[in-house]
Amino acid sequence: MLTFDNDRLLQERQNEKIINSKSNVELKADYSEQIMKLETTIACLKSEKDSEQIFKEEGVTHIEELVQELEKVEQNMEMLREDHADNMKKIRERYTAKLKLLEIKSEKLAAENFEYVVENEELDKKLKVTMESRRRLDGELTQLKVENQWLVSSKKNGYGSEEKVEDMERELHDLKRDLR
Repeated sequence: MLTFDNDRLLQERQNEKIINSKSNVELKADYSEQIMKLETTIACLKSEKDSEQIFKEEGVTHIEELVQELEKVEQNMEMLREDHADNMKKIRERYTAKLKLLEIKSEKLAAENFEYVVENEELDKKLKVTMESRRRLDGELTQLKVENQWLVSSKKNGYGSEEKVEDMERELHDLKRDLR
């Protein structure tokens, strides 16, 4: 390690001698060259900085445009959500109203149907009573016809009382009228 340090020190000393041995003009030329290189580097760095600044400003402008566009899209989305909610509410209200109307109609039809059923049952009862009356009256009519035939035949045979025959004929006509 000492040899390394010694070598390094010797190298530095030699560099110092070379530097000291250069003339003042050479030193100025070296420094001018270094200054030119540094100024060129500074100019390049400034140019890069300006380019980066322009890119940054363009990027910021683009970001601001995108933020504005995003805000517009969000506003449009919010408006669409509100419109959708309003439309859904209107549709729900409309169908609720229609459903209530259908329920009312259904209840009304059910009531009418019940009335018709009751009326039909009453008509069936009346029809049965009428049919039973007719059957009974048909039986009585048949009986009267038989009696009339008997009276007619007994009138021929015995000249029975004409009044009884006339009474029975009247009764027969009355029954026929009732049956109609």
